[in-house]
Amino acid sequence: MEKKSSLTTLCYIEKDGKYLMLHRVKKENDVNKDKWIGIGGHFEEGESRRSACCGR
Repeated sequence: MEKKSSLTTLCYIEKDGKYLMLHRVKKENDVNKDKWIGIGGHFEEGESRRSACCGR
């Protein structure tokens, strides 16, 4: 199993004064369960910050 990077991204996407947010509800033991959060995730080796934020 591949080890996750300790580097992460967090991005807030705004348009016309509104923000795209994620509502975390799927995982029962998630520290962010029931919270509204920005878009983000872990970097892969050699990946840029922009690429990590925009998805794969």
